Amino acid sequence: MSEYKIIFGNLEQAFLSRQKISIKELLSCNEVNIFNSEKVIALIKLLISYDKIHILDSTNKRFMDYVIQWNKLKKITDLPQIKELYFDTAEICLSLPPFDKFGLIDFYKDKNIKVKTLKSQFYSLFNEAKKSIKICSPFLEWNGFTYFQDILLSKAQQNVKIKILSREIKSSENSRRFEGFRKIYKCFKSKNLENNLFIRNYYYETENKKLASSIHAKIIIIDNIKAYVGSGEIRKNSIEKNFELGLIVSGEKVKDLKNIFKGVFIRAEEVNLE
Repeated sequence: MSEYKIIFGNLEQAFLSRQKISIKELLSCNEVNIFNSEKVIALIKLLISYDKIHILDSTNKRFMDYVIQWNKLKKITDLPQIKELYFDTAEICLSLPPFDKFGLIDFYKDKNIKVKTLKSQFYSLFNEAKKSIKICSPFLEWNGFTYFQDILLSKAQQNVKIKILSREIKSSENSRRFEGFRKIYKCFKSKNLENNLFIRNYYYETENKKLASSIHAKIIIIDNIKAYVGSGEIRKNSIEKNFELGLIVSGEKVKDLKNIFKGVFIRAEEVNLE
């Protein structure tokens, strides 16, 4: 029996004692909370499209707050195979200026916007990695790397491959940035983990020393199934001082992000940080 059939059976059990329920409450039910929430949400969306689940109230509500009902009259003989993370999902994460001078935090609370910080979400992403971590951070700095130094070293020890794409990190371009990346490299090398770290520089100039092509995107991709895309990156100012905003996404579009990253990474220069 497929996992989705098991989830389907448990959803049916959860509705036996409930005529209606919000999706958020449903996910917390004992019959349902034992499963991966993204898979449950994927199945709920499919069952809504099949008319097996009715939406009773969605007015001015986010999806998780929709009030839904099980349609007992609708019979489903077989469930199609649903690819894992078939439905795209996205969560907002941000960092706020340190001084709440203009009441931003209270404003977001009034709008029911849950503030998930860059620091906590980046850490959570890195912690989930099983195979690979891809980072596109044009202005990555040592003082930002130190926030995540321990978790990244831990993942490298677990043979997770870490690729970092940045800019202006050749010694001839910007000695301060070069030295920062050298510190990162030496940090891995001191633990004999340098073979799991791949750093490349995408920054090209014309013959007249004018900028020809560079990167400015900020992306983190975990195992090619989950990603961050936004304005924030691995810098102290980005995490502590600036207003930064991004999305944590999962689903089919992450495959596109993986290929976008790959396209730039293979055209970037390897950097000798010895």
